[in-house]
Amino acid sequence: MCVLTMAVFVTTFFVNHTGAAKVPAILVFGDSSVDAGNNNQISTVLKSNFRPYGRDFFGGKPTGRFSNGRIPPDFNSEGFGLRPFVPAYLDGKITYSRK
Repeated sequence: MCVLTMAVFVTTFFVNHTGAAKVPAILVFGDSSVDAGNNNQISTVLKSNFRPYGRDFFGGKPTGRFSNGRIPPDFNSEGFGLRPFVPAYLDGKITYSRK
């Protein structure tokens, strides 16, 4: 409950009434519960680029995230008026600009 209250407060504080973002970006540090999909860009035996990973993500395709859909930082990003998902830092196909 405390985390939900904090998320609502932060989203309300940093997003103005027009929906325009007051912050240019968010940076996410953490473990696999907030991993944005860097797994596909590193040399490792453990991969998540196959089904069922990504089945609830946009397009229903595996993204290199160890989840089947969006992760908590994705909802925060969308709440701040940024992208609806946090791109993987190592993904070379992503340009880091506003929507």
